[in-house]
Amino acid sequence: MDAPVPAPAPYAAAPERPADPAPRATVAPAPTRDTAQAQRDDLKRRSNFDSRIAAVVPQRHGYYRLVLEDGSAYLTTSVAPPVPVGAAVHIRRTFAGTTYLDTAGRDPIAIRLARAQ
Repeated sequence: MDAPVPAPAPYAAAPERPADPAPRATVAPAPTRDTAQAQRDDLKRRSNFDSRIAAVVPQRHGYYRLVLEDGSAYLTTSVAPPVPVGAAVHIRRTFAGTTYLDTAGRDPIAIRLARAQ
């Protein structure tokens, strides 16, 4: 007895996809040559410049926080007597990446850029 084969049920249509609630993020364009050059120039200016000491804040164990006229702050990484407030200084960065603070009449002091507080 061959029973008739029932016809397959029709497939239900897939539910419609809802629209995206948020627009997709766009990718920022790659920096142009002028922008990249400006960033390199800015780094050069920040790693080799003259300034004056605006404030000297004592830290623990003989280290100091040195604030320059432009508002940037550096921490000494070697124990040395502090530089007097108002002294003219030169900040330089070596090829190895070490940053030094040079003042007249004394040895260079190793420093590092301090985090903003």
